[in-house]
Amino acid sequence: SWNSSVDKLDISKPIMSGHSFGGATTLLALAEDSRFNIGIALDAWLYPIKELSLAESVKQPILFINTESFLNTRNLNKMATFQSSDSQNIDRKSYYIRGTVHQNHLDLPFLVPQTTVKKVLGLHSKTSPELAMNVNNKLMVQFIYKHTGVPSDTELYDEILKNSSILREAFEISDNVPTTD
Repeated sequence: SWNSSVDKLDISKPIMSGHSFGGATTLLALAEDSRFNIGIALDAWLYPIKELSLAESVKQPILFINTESFLNTRNLNKMATFQSSDSQNIDRKSYYIRGTVHQNHLDLPFLVPQTTVKKVLGLHSKTSPELAMNVNNKLMVQFIYKHTGVPSDTELYDEILKNSSILREAFEISDNVPTTD
């Protein structure tokens, strides 16, 4: 029998996601348009919105995923303004993946095979691109499942747990969080 829901795009729960400058765009879009149900910001470069107070306007759950080489105090301080207070009770998470670089959110590290060229272009990371992308994707899918009502997937949780040694949850700078300041 034919299932009418297969091969259909569900536009009832749109998600806004962006990398770097697109991360700032994601937060601005969430503040301006409540039709977006979830926000995912990958290495959000928040300098362009530094003067804007968007945290109170954003009511949607947000997941920040950062790479270790892109961490800096100003960005993390701005991200921390989006951290949910007890009164808001909105799911806000911020992670960083150890041994990663800004381009680990992209497919570019997979396209450049030589380590020397990767180093010159800033694509080389201590954590393999495959592992970084795997953890990155699992975090995003788990967050999306949670906020769209898709039943939790134990494989996702197990994979994230298996790689917890390279994963840190942090909204603020601490002694064990290196920064690029």
